[in-house]
Amino acid sequence: MVLSFSLRKQERNRKLAADVSSLKRQLESQSAAQASLQQEVKAWEAKASSAIALADRLEGDLAAVRHGVLIVEVNLIATKCELWASPD
Repeated sequence: MVLSFSLRKQERNRKLAADVSSLKRQLESQSAAQASLQQEVKAWEAKASSAIALADRLEGDLAAVRHGVLIVEVNLIATKCELWASPD
């Protein structure tokens, strides 16, 4: 009877030890996957940041071009007005 109890206790301890080992492996695997995903998120954040900076630069360039075109159009209109108004 005591031997049977001792064997059941040993078997239970072996099973618990195996369960603990399995859980440790799962945790290590999940930790590695999480670290990999965190690196991937950082890479995507860097790409997004670069894309935002590029969009900002392009918007600034577009605004400058539009401003330049507006100045050229105003100068062209002024020149046409001068031509129409000249007594030639």
